Amino acid sequence: MAAPTPPPLPPNVAAPTMEGRPDVKLRIRAALLDNLFLLILTIAVLGSTGWALDRFVDTRRITGSETWEPLLMIGLFLTLILVTFATYFGLTTSSPKQATWGQRLAGLKLVDDRTGARPRTGQTWTWAVLQALTRFLNPAFGLGLFVYLPILSHPRGQSPLDGVTHLLVVELKS
Repeated sequence: MAAPTPPPLPPNVAAPTMEGRPDVKLRIRAALLDNLFLLILTIAVLGSTGWALDRFVDTRRITGSETWEPLLMIGLFLTLILVTFATYFGLTTSSPKQATWGQRLAGLKLVDDRTGARPRTGQTWTWAVLQALTRFLNPAFGLGLFVYLPILSHPRGQSPLDGVTHLLVVELKS
């Protein structure tokens, strides 16, 4: 039995390039821009949170000792980083633009890979959490290779995260 053919793309989406795949250079450019935005956003969130905690919260009283205070702060900051990443990806991809700021600047957007239409909110937030976890763990485990290398060989240019959530990154028509 032959594999089903993918549905046609909506009229405002350019046909994929490179034998059915979006331009990988555009995805890499978008990812680098998103990383820059995330760095700025994370510095702002962690800086303001650290200032507020230092100014208004007695963490020694919460932990009961000075020994646990650094661990509490590290855990809080790591959680804030993960939440910041997920919120950035979730809010931007579930917006009417269907793209992160990096994807917008690169001329890309997300569509449902089964219908070619705007993805459901659950799809974009699942994708957002998976992206956040991948980017959060990337420095420690090199998960970026797991995400971006399969794009080169997939016929539609989907990463494993795109495939799990049934999303497709496509180029916008000019």
